[in-house]
Amino acid sequence: MLTGRKKKFAQALKKGMTQREAAIEAGYSEKTAQVKGSQLAKDPDVTAYLRRSINGNTKVNTHLNQKVNSKVNFDVNTEVNYHLNHEVSNKVNPTINRKINSRVNSNVNSDINAVITDKERSSQVHDYPDPLAVIAEIMMKNKDIDPKLSLDAAAKLAPYLCSKKGDCGKKDEKKKAAKKAGNRFSPMPPPKLIINNKG
Repeated sequence: MLTGRKKKFAQALKKGMTQREAAIEAGYSEKTAQVKGSQLAKDPDVTAYLRRSINGNTKVNTHLNQKVNSKVNFDVNTEVNYHLNHEVSNKVNPTINRKINSRVNSNVNSDINAVITDKERSSQVHDYPDPLAVIAEIMMKNKDIDPKLSLDAAAKLAPYLCSKKGDCGKKDEKKKAAKKAGNRFSPMPPPKLIINNKG
């Protein structure tokens, strides 16, 4: 099962951190971070989450890359050149490379988010006529990627689709009990009074 710490670890790895740094980011102590990082990197839940998130991101990225490509490439090149000119003198240090990669990744993510316009967001909101359909969609899309989110969506959706056992009122209970008992020993219906005024 993908726990919160495992998810934080996987997200830190996606940002470009080392296994040790990702374990510290996930909340493990610095003393055990090296061992935990190695263990979590081999964990089947973490690797499955990373695989699913990469597959999910490729679908999103193919749509967004057409709109963002030129701006992102320009920003990435300027950011890398700036850091290479100012921070790296003669030797290329691995820690500086990680800093450059993390800054470049954060800039790329912010640029991608900035490209999605308000018009696109409003069209996404109005695609569903019913809020229950939105919750159902969230539940179905995140079943494999984030089971906790899917479970939360299902819990929010359940009261609208299923009633609790003790939810009905006293009168409804009496009617149901009378129907159930009435099938076996039903009383005779009252006589119908027919008044004929024609003489």
